[in-house]
Amino acid sequence: MENEKTIGIEAISHLLAPPKGAYEYVKSILESKGENPTQAAKKLDVSASTVKRLLDGGSLTTNMAAKLHNTYKMDIDTLFNIEAQAHAYEARHIAKTA
Repeated sequence: MENEKTIGIEAISHLLAPPKGAYEYVKSILESKGENPTQAAKKLDVSASTVKRLLDGGSLTTNMAAKLHNTYKMDIDTLFNIEAQAHAYEARHIAKTA
């Protein structure tokens, strides 16, 4: 019975974790397509360092959101909603500790 509880918690642990920025979503999409940052950079017509910076937790720019939409059909509203959730969480955390 205890093992079943652990499995259940592991299955929803991503729901309990603090929200991450759009970078985590973009990373999962690229991984599902089997693409590395260099391959994605070529498709997006940006430098590999630009893609790596985003995937390492960098902020999503409007230009990058447009490129992700045009190249990978990622929904722009979804990208920025994910980003906003992460920023709002961080601000609430800062407000509690200030």
